[in-house]
Amino acid sequence: MALIKVQSEGINLADDFTFTGTVAGAGGGSMVLLAETTCSGVTSVDMNGYFTSDYDVYKFYLDGITVSVNGRYLALQFNTTGSYTTQTSSYYSASPMAYTGASADITYIATNNGTHIRLMDDNSSTTSRSATIDLTIYNPLSASYTKGTTYIFQGGEGSVERTRNGAGGGMWNSTTAATGVRFMNDQGSNISIRKIRMYGIKNS
Repeated sequence: MALIKVQSEGINLADDFTFTGTVAGAGGGSMVLLAETTCSGVTSVDMNGYFTSDYDVYKFYLDGITVSVNGRYLALQFNTTGSYTTQTSSYYSASPMAYTGASADITYIATNNGTHIRLMDDNSSTTSRSATIDLTIYNPLSASYTKGTTYIFQGGEGSVERTRNGAGGGMWNSTTAATGVRFMNDQGSNISIRKIRMYGIKNS
């Protein structure tokens, strides 16, 4: 195979290139898109089978989140085994939350040994006030650690012209390996999410 040298001025990224071999350089720490999906008018959406030994940290970016009933919120559960059984107990989460408006304030939301990790404050059913979430999950396949998460959320509140924002953390208090996740409405009514993107942080 002929060696092609790139001049110090670089290459023109507006040109078209075809690679027939392996492109090296995507080492440890690289963020790799693993999956993306969307949902509309469903009680939950699962993302299963994407946890592998190639990654031990995963990022999820969700946007355009609305609920069918004002005041409900998006929650997280873990799935296990090859049949992706959803786990419904031993969840803990807590986050401070600030909201704007005439009575702007800071409060706290939490779950304690509950059925899910609460990812946000009360959400809106209005598309123009849809919410966003930045979620990180650590070591989901580990049989030695509980399943830790951190998250940042922003969203509108029902029919009120104000925003609710916060950041927090949660865990599933189990050392059972997780094989997937479920995003769900906290009380079983419907959710819609414009886009969910899942990335893995590549191990060294």
